[in-house]
Amino acid sequence: MKKILKKWSVIIVWLWCMLGWLAAQELPTTFKNPILAGFHPDPSICRVGMIIIW
Repeated sequence: MKKILKKWSVIIVWLWCMLGWLAAQELPTTFKNPILAGFHPDPSICRVGMIIIW
């Protein structure tokens, strides 16, 4: 019984430490804009003069 209790105690302490380590990780402070820079029109509809290409 002592062997099982010792094993579970070690597992619980290890999990507790790992959760604390994960919670201490810093989140990124910057955000990368997913929008492409520049002019990128919608390619689904293109108009050439009076002709509309779908």
